[in-house]
Amino acid sequence: AFLTQHLATVRADLPSTHAGSPERRTVLSRQVRAELELLRIQPTTKLAAQEAFLRGELTSTTVDLSEIDYLSLAEYLLHAAQSSGRVELAEMALEVVYRPYSRIQDSGARWRYNRIVNDTIAALADANFKAGRHADMLYYLSLNKSRLLLEERLALSSRGRRTDSLATVAAADGIPRTEAGLPRKDWFRQQLAAIPAFLDFYLSSRAEAVSPASPPTKAVNTSSGQLLTRDFGLEETAQAGVSFVDSALYVTRVEAGRVVSAQRVARAELEGLRQQSEALYEDLSRPGRRTAPALPRLFADLRDQVKGSGNIVVSTDKWLAKLPLDVMLGRPTTRAVNAFMVARPNPLDTLETLKVAGFFNPTGDLPGAEREADAITRVLPTARTLRREAATAAALATARDANVVHLSMHGSFDARDPRNSKLFFAGAGKACAGRPADCLDPAALHARDMAENPALQRKDLVFAAACQTGLSGTSTANDAELLGILRPLTAAGNRNVILSLW
Repeated sequence: AFLTQHLATVRADLPSTHAGSPERRTVLSRQVRAELELLRIQPTTKLAAQEAFLRGELTSTTVDLSEIDYLSLAEYLLHAAQSSGRVELAEMALEVVYRPYSRIQDSGARWRYNRIVNDTIAALADANFKAGRHADMLYYLSLNKSRLLLEERLALSSRGRRTDSLATVAAADGIPRTEAGLPRKDWFRQQLAAIPAFLDFYLSSRAEAVSPASPPTKAVNTSSGQLLTRDFGLEETAQAGVSFVDSALYVTRVEAGRVVSAQRVARAELEGLRQQSEALYEDLSRPGRRTAPALPRLFADLRDQVKGSGNIVVSTDKWLAKLPLDVMLGRPTTRAVNAFMVARPNPLDTLETLKVAGFFNPTGDLPGAEREADAITRVLPTARTLRREAATAAALATARDANVVHLSMHGSFDARDPRNSKLFFAGAGKACAGRPADCLDPAALHARDMAENPALQRKDLVFAAACQTGLSGTSTANDAELLGILRPLTAAGNRNVILSLW
């Protein structure tokens, strides 16, 4: 009753202000706050102040922030967008929340913004899909993938945890951005126009309340610093009272620089698709398999659609990244982290542009690695190759000025904690002989330390020709994105990564 009376009083104040005046903006901002407070306890509240945004009387930058804070303003605009179906209100909500979010240095404070940023992007993706604006939809899906990669780069930087923000990390990616820190849409359209064949998979997630009786949403890897789905892994989602749950799968196909198809798999169908996909994965992994795999309908249709294509660049998401897409699509694929980062070909004019540093056979029992080193030095005599006992983890520092790093050695994947997956440099294996698989070997290089190693940052190519480097695993918590050696090498900004399975 108090809020209803207060809102009536605020609305009665409006006629005493002049259009375009600071006083009018202040009273309108007060009305926005009053409507939001009432909406929180009375969901049928009419959000009349949204018309001020649609008329241009209020904008994301002219709201009086002494009347309402950023988070509350973004929440209001998101509710208004969902009730009215006006996409521009959701776009305003994203601008409002992204400006402070991208500049916050404290990860705990950024978590409060993360939830509404994610939910706003989910709303924008859904609205643009329904309206048939599939290029705009792909922009927002790529934005969230890009944002989470930036969060991981920030989390994996010990310096970044203290002084950097998302904006300072983003400054190095070369993407032109708006004042709010969002990638410019005109730049994205130019990027899209240059992509020949691209397939994007995106699992949209929404924050849902966690029952106090529910088990914690992070059963493992709670202190790993890894991204766990739409939570960027630095806070306990159980403590925050929410869990991120997959709500839809978007599949977008680009041919010759334009979006030619887009589909949305609803939440009710997702679990069945996941079960079918995992069954196919297990079938393909079975020794002696002779029959052709039975594809889930989604992938059977996609296989028909891309039949005439050559190599396709694919961007996956979460558990989909584990699937053998070359087999499922019937043609070779190259992975990219998102549509923003589809690398254009960068041909090498001469071999002199290659600065190769290689580390071969550090354990002394891999004659094939020796032959790799010989083959590389025949083609490129200037390549620096360290073999056997000289190929130590400490010697990796000599690769800082190389643009190609070749690692030919034993590798090991730890399914229980993928961050303990490792490469066996010289001396590795001895300290952990007879000990559990998760033993942290002082002579090995573990996945948990790769992103912060200067020798494995921003290279043109990192080639890990070692067993199990291409394997990935998921945390059981919150349907986490895949974890393993690929994650830190991607987060470290390397342009191309080649990994192996066996």
